[in-house]
Amino acid sequence: MALVQGIIDTAPLPRVTDLVRSTTAPSALINPYVGAGALAAFTGGQPAYGLQWEVFDSPPSTGVSHRSINIFQAEWLAMSVRYLLADSSDVNAELLLTRAAGGVLLFSHAQPYVVDYSILDGWQVAFHWLVAP
Repeated sequence: MALVQGIIDTAPLPRVTDLVRSTTAPSALINPYVGAGALAAFTGGQPAYGLQWEVFDSPPSTGVSHRSINIFQAEWLAMSVRYLLADSSDVNAELLLTRAAGGVLLFSHAQPYVVDYSILDGWQVAFHWLVAP
């Protein structure tokens, strides 16, 4: 526990209001994404502090509830945030399973090295890293 606390203390996370979507190379992502894969969370020398997602396209028969944000009947997106520990252990520390049409996953710990994603067949999603300007 002391090691994790020390990492967080020496590398404070920026405030959410200071973050922006990465839209330029080399850290911008090539959208849209389908299927399953992994996104490297440290690209172009710039760390990511979160990931924004939004539905790019969905199957025509998808049930949706129109609220402040559209909620689909199916849990169409799963993500896991992976970290490397000091002993080189690879751990999934944050997990997300969503039916929401869009949202933000803020990394609550120090810099992850990868975010795994799995998108249901027929769906396309746009991802954007959240970075400090």
